[in-house]
Amino acid sequence: MRISTRTKIVIALLLVVLTGWNLHANHKVQQDLNFADRMILFITAPVQKAVHWSLGGLGAVFSGYVDLVGVEKENAALREQVAGWESMEIRLRELELENERLRRLADLRARAAVPSVGAEVIGWGTSGRFRVVRIDRGRAHGLRPGLGVIDASGVVGQVLHTSAGAADVLLLSDASSNLAARLLETRLRGIVRGDGRWHASLEFVNRQDATAVREDDLVVTSGDNAVFPAGIPVGRVASVEVAETGQFLTVTLRPASDLSNLQEVVVLLEPGTSFGDEVHFLPRTGEEAEDEAYGPPSPISPPLPPEGQDP
Repeated sequence: MRISTRTKIVIALLLVVLTGWNLHANHKVQQDLNFADRMILFITAPVQKAVHWSLGGLGAVFSGYVDLVGVEKENAALREQVAGWESMEIRLRELELENERLRRLADLRARAAVPSVGAEVIGWGTSGRFRVVRIDRGRAHGLRPGLGVIDASGVVGQVLHTSAGAADVLLLSDASSNLAARLLETRLRGIVRGDGRWHASLEFVNRQDATAVREDDLVVTSGDNAVFPAGIPVGRVASVEVAETGQFLTVTLRPASDLSNLQEVVVLLEPGTSFGDEVHFLPRTGEEAEDEAYGPPSPISPPLPPEGQDP
């Protein structure tokens, strides 16, 4: 049903009159209210309550929204602060570990009292065939191919190629690596060869000596090949197998150094120089690598130039 314009005007005027009358009645004291005032107040009271509740609800909702926005901002600030603390804690922990490694290497060099150069690993080989790392010291620091490389836990490998300011180190676990070694307790001798991954093996140990080789036995350098002094840890026996045929045992080693997580190393400048009795190597602290992943994402590229040519 359509309402005429005149009716709308009349209703609007009536609402204005009722509103004004209601305001007038609300300002009177109780004793001055007449019958008409009481009727107006009685009629408009439900409408006033509804309006009051609606406005109150909207106000509460708006106030709650403002509070939530404030809490969310505060939470975001707190999360950012916590993230900053966690990042700082990680950096401090990394510095602590680096300082510990450097302290161990400095102590090793001081006790060894032999000519040596400390170096940092700056690159990792990406080849599936070779296990090579690059260090930030080269010919300018006295390095040349064939020199032994160690860390605070034991043998790392040998210098393979050099340039003026860098060198590539062939790791102990490389399949082409070989090293004269012996069992510390029984003094049985053999040749340590890498398996191309992160392990090595002690070869040419006669099968009749099977009872003299046990798991976790320490294997050290023998000093026979004039690269490393005698007595540097090479690794520990991981397993011993006696084949049905053949003259030698199959002795698998876990390298003493964590070759998959090298950070700093020491290059021995005078091959075969004895360390003396004051040198103590510490067990590796990193987890043993079992997969083919090869170090951090800093690959060696390009290869070092031929010996005698600077890059």
